[in-house]
Amino acid sequence: MKLLLSALLLLTATTCGQTESAGHLDTKLVFEESIEEEATLVRNLNGSLWGGLARFEEELSIGTLDGPDEYLFGSIACLSSDGERIFVVDRQVPVIRVYDWNGIHLMDVGGEGDGPGEYRGPSCIDIDPISGTIYVEDYRGPGRILSYDSDGNYLDIQTFLTTRYSSASLLVTTAGVLYMSGRWYLPGEDPRDRRNEVRGMILWEPGIATRDTILAPRYDYEQEMVWAMRNGRRSTGTGVPFWPDSAWEMVPSGAIVSGISNEYRFEVRHLDGSMTIVERYWDPIEVPDAHREFSKTRVISMLQQSQPDYSWNGPEVPRIKPVFRGFYGDHNGRIWVVRQGTSIHNEDGDETGLDYTRPLWEDEYILDAFEESGRYLGQVKVPRGLYPTRYGAFIQDDYMIARITGEDDVPYVKRYRLVLPGNSK
Repeated sequence: MKLLLSALLLLTATTCGQTESAGHLDTKLVFEESIEEEATLVRNLNGSLWGGLARFEEELSIGTLDGPDEYLFGSIACLSSDGERIFVVDRQVPVIRVYDWNGIHLMDVGGEGDGPGEYRGPSCIDIDPISGTIYVEDYRGPGRILSYDSDGNYLDIQTFLTTRYSSASLLVTTAGVLYMSGRWYLPGEDPRDRRNEVRGMILWEPGIATRDTILAPRYDYEQEMVWAMRNGRRSTGTGVPFWPDSAWEMVPSGAIVSGISNEYRFEVRHLDGSMTIVERYWDPIEVPDAHREFSKTRVISMLQQSQPDYSWNGPEVPRIKPVFRGFYGDHNGRIWVVRQGTSIHNEDGDETGLDYTRPLWEDEYILDAFEESGRYLGQVKVPRGLYPTRYGAFIQDDYMIARITGEDDVPYVKRYRLVLPGNSK
């Protein structure tokens, strides 16, 4: 039997700028919830719980063009926070810097080398919200996970096989359970065939050789690709710009969020085995013809580095941007859907597309926030120059820590406060 619950949430509407022309953000949320085939379907039909467009307001900036070493950033690989301190992984030095909430440098965790507590290529960091243990992934050479106590004192090291656990990254759940994401091939499968690749999360337990895994959902869908050739075989490939693709992410609750970006619909697979399917109204965002042409030029320039005589051999670049690019989860149980917004033209940008620091065209990014139950909270624009991934941004409570490149081409770490509609500083 199908159970249907329609709810109208009576919230005070607040008028503000909108990025949606249909299903106005500044109206109260209207949604439908039903139970279908052992899954809860939540359809967000109109409005938002926040009652308008939220914003990120800058409160702190760390970084400088010239000054003490601890404030000079090279290549920021990952960020984290425990609510009182800010942790920055600078892969170029390499070093892990720790700052207080006002941006004052407190200490470095570990250092470059091969000894106890030292690393060669720190690439990811996360903090156990229960014990305060600091976990760092060292991915240059033999893959290693180093742990430190909350004061930065070295505790332990565990190694993992880079041939199996490739493209790895860390996530500590709200329950204090450590997972590592990666991709691998099942025994006996041809590793040259992408269809044989398995992705998922590996439960990390010290001293355990065979670890439990949570496989990422697999869809009967493949993104359109274009390829450069070498000696008659595919050598380098990339997705067709703006082509929908599948995306997935484990969020701190331990749930897996996934979907295909050809429609505004995603699935939340909870740890207890239940599933929530979330849908939302949306307005298609068009890609200007000049942006489409630039994106194709960028792909051609990239593939010509492998095949000098390469010319475009793919389908037409879509005229509509995919619904989303990915997902992000925070420790407050919110799911953030990363979306491409309006196209931005930079008159002095690089026309080849190879200089990613100053592209001729780029996208603004917006975030749609949902409760893990599936109800739509609202939307917030992302500060220009910031691409919100789990490695480049950290969101919790009412703040976001993010890496961003300034107009002076200097990397900065900034703290923003999430300001909801109707609220001031």
